Amino acid sequence: MRPVKLTTVALGLVLVAAVCIQGGCNWLAYIGYLFSPDDSRTVAPAFSKLDDNTVAIIIVAPDRFVKSYDYFREQLGMVISEELKQHLDDVETVEAFAVVKYQKSHPNWAAVPQSELARILGADYLLVVTVRDYRLRPKGSASLYHGYISADAELFEATRDKTNVRVLWCPEISVDYPKGEYPLTQFKRGLEGLRFKIDSLFAEALVKKFRYHKVKEERDEND
Repeated sequence: MRPVKLTTVALGLVLVAAVCIQGGCNWLAYIGYLFSPDDSRTVAPAFSKLDDNTVAIIIVAPDRFVKSYDYFREQLGMVISEELKQHLDDVETVEAFAVVKYQKSHPNWAAVPQSELARILGADYLLVVTVRDYRLRPKGSASLYHGYISADAELFEATRDKTNVRVLWCPEISVDYPKGEYPLTQFKRGLEGLRFKIDSLFAEALVKKFRYHKVKEERDEND
């Protein structure tokens, strides 16, 4: 573990005291996060211009997923929407059910240029999430629990004078739960609970592309 400088500790204690005096002791966890020697580094967003804009999230998925899970596109879109609004400043999103309604009522929607589609949906940006794989059971099992999702993400800007203005491309964002080779024999709320868990983990991984976040640094054992 890296040594913590005395000045850093002192500064942290001063801030903690000041916040508590103001009645804000619920910020203790946040202050601890700032000053903890956790061997992490801050990663800059891959795209940082979503603040103060409206985003439409459109989920592209094979029929086998849409038909196998109730409101597949709506739920994943809503979870991503909530993650965006939680971590970015003044971001608005187009309601997920409205986006899916447009998809259903316009079978040829995929032929519309993405920048134009963003304008049709009333958004400044269109976030296209193309689901490649999705499952809640390990392959070959009908009773164990293991969630997995893999998807590509593309972000398009709704400019007036151009079409298909892609400003971000994120291939193969994938998450699984639990991590590793060993599935679970039971899960709270069953498959629906696991479905929400894996959707939330995916949304977290995706939205990190648009915000500053910390990641653990791998350290040499000899350090």
